[in-house]
Amino acid sequence: MQRIFLSYGFADQDGDLYKAALALIDSLGFDVVTGEVLSGSLTEEIKQRIKGCWGLVALMTPREEQAPGVWRTYNWVRDEYNFAYALDMPSVAVIQAGVEIKGSLAGGPVYIEYDPERPLPGVTRLTKLLALWKRKAGRRSRALLLPRDLAQKARGGGASCRYRCFSNRDYCYSDWRDALLVFEPGGVVAHLDAIGEDQLVEVQLKLTSETWASVATPQDLRVELARVGGEP
Repeated sequence: MQRIFLSYGFADQDGDLYKAALALIDSLGFDVVTGEVLSGSLTEEIKQRIKGCWGLVALMTPREEQAPGVWRTYNWVRDEYNFAYALDMPSVAVIQAGVEIKGSLAGGPVYIEYDPERPLPGVTRLTKLLALWKRKAGRRSRALLLPRDLAQKARGGGASCRYRCFSNRDYCYSDWRDALLVFEPGGVVAHLDAIGEDQLVEVQLKLTSETWASVATPQDLRVELARVGGEP
């Protein structure tokens, strides 16, 4: 599964928004990653966790009151959002009513306003955005590379595999991406990330002295049926 980093303040009063965001992310098939068990600052370990994710959701809830009705959010939530933004990672700030963010977030932030007194509009917007992310992120897939004797050739070392996708919706190819090769009992399997539902997949395997390539192949299942039993 693709992973989403959920950045939040860990305080009890943030629990309802955190639980709602966690449930939404999980229901759409993303794995959730947080920095909860770490120090509450942007450490190197948290940076590595963020880098391993597809996107980031930052819950910017009140921490310190600066003036009547005007609050600062948690420094690490702001810093985690800015770090993800610098990586050009899909990121959204869910900003609770009363929290002031002017000048503290990088670039032109994508944000959703959230009011605990009227939570539905904010939760609805977050649901729609996460659904859009899910379509863009695609899914992970496994491709058994044929002919099967390729496994023996690839085991000799120096093998590399890459793939690209063709979108029937946009009528264009993606960039080439590296695939992970795993040698399994049935042969050599390429593990592919971010495959969209409507996309064809083209795979290329490079060996020391030769290159093998597929045509753009549909993901639809091909099922061969055999007759069973007698006439009705």
